[in-house]
Amino acid sequence: MKLKKSILLLATLSLFTAIPASAASPIVEKMKKVDQQRIQAEQNEECTMGCRAARESYNWIGPTFYEMQLKNDQLTPEQLYILGKVKGLIQKEAEIIDLYEANERTPYNKVRDEVQATILDMLTYTAKMKEVSANDVKVLTYAVAKSRALYADASWKESWVVDRDTAYLYAYIDGVVAVLDRFMQDLPKFVDYIPGGSFSEYSWANSVAMRAIAEFTKSMEPNYHDTAQELYDTYARKSLNLALADTSLNLEYKMRNVTDIYNAYKAQLGTSYKNNLTAGTQEGLLTMLKQNNAAVKDNERYYQDYAMAIKLIDAYASQKEITTAAKKQLRLQWYQSFMAGLDKLDISIYKGDFYWYANYLATNDLKAFAQAQPAEMKKLAAKLLAKVKTEKNPRDAALYKKTVALLTKLSK
Repeated sequence: MKLKKSILLLATLSLFTAIPASAASPIVEKMKKVDQQRIQAEQNEECTMGCRAARESYNWIGPTFYEMQLKNDQLTPEQLYILGKVKGLIQKEAEIIDLYEANERTPYNKVRDEVQATILDMLTYTAKMKEVSANDVKVLTYAVAKSRALYADASWKESWVVDRDTAYLYAYIDGVVAVLDRFMQDLPKFVDYIPGGSFSEYSWANSVAMRAIAEFTKSMEPNYHDTAQELYDTYARKSLNLALADTSLNLEYKMRNVTDIYNAYKAQLGTSYKNNLTAGTQEGLLTMLKQNNAAVKDNERYYQDYAMAIKLIDAYASQKEITTAAKKQLRLQWYQSFMAGLDKLDISIYKGDFYWYANYLATNDLKAFAQAQPAEMKKLAAKLLAKVKTEKNPRDAALYKKTVALLTKLSK
């Protein structure tokens, strides 16, 4: 009964929920400055029917529906309210089609204003929800796409100079920023991982944010290209910082998240935007390598982390935008941290199988490192050899001897 009352209360909220006055975000302030310059340049230009098509991007603002995310497959009253707004947008689509067929422009403008008010209400409401999950962001991207699709005929658009929806657009981007900020703030509540262990979804959440930004800004190009760029940069960096700050993650999984975040960001940018995350990603990788030894509590996990880390470094370093100096710096930091940890490594935990791990590492994961850093490879092989020689009762005597011979050769 309490749930039903909550739903009824939410249902009575007006379509035109007031957007509270607040300071514009820095991103919107930049947009305003650019627009003021553009308007100044256009003041003396005559805008006829021919220029109306150029205004299409300012009307086109517009989730996959909620995946059942809770164990009991129930949505919250807040989510039901948002879905009610989506339903309203779908109904507006039929209303606009009827107006289009009747060629009635004035009622169409009213419906357009109602759609814009709905989108602003959804953004403002979502940003204030108790929790903002990936599903909530997906629903908003659906709503934005739907509302954008309602403005199919450019001849119904007013001129760029005289009647453009910049006020709406500024409020819209402020709403987008508020929602994405909340999504990033609440992300740790939804990350599915084993503390101190095996799995984290920061990279997946970053992909959700990148796709959402692409949808949220699709109609704004080309006049707000820099705004879209800043949104991509801002939230990729936030994802990166969240992954780096999670002290519960082992080196392998933290590094995997960071490189996946970078790759998803770069893939979303394509060739249309600048890649501004390379330096930050490299610094993050270096920092986690430097700090990892102090946090390691499990000897076996430590060795496995570094074995996987060099593979991830090689994959990251293979990308064309990574400089030779950066590749060298990453590999040398990995080497220095790994060497320092090997001094403390107690190989008795491997119960006679450490030689197998050393053999696999030398014959597989260290090939690229050996080619790039031959002097360091010799020192690393010598230290691994010293560790292998301390092993008692190796399980496979033949492979043990083969490993000793291999590491001896590599150390010379």
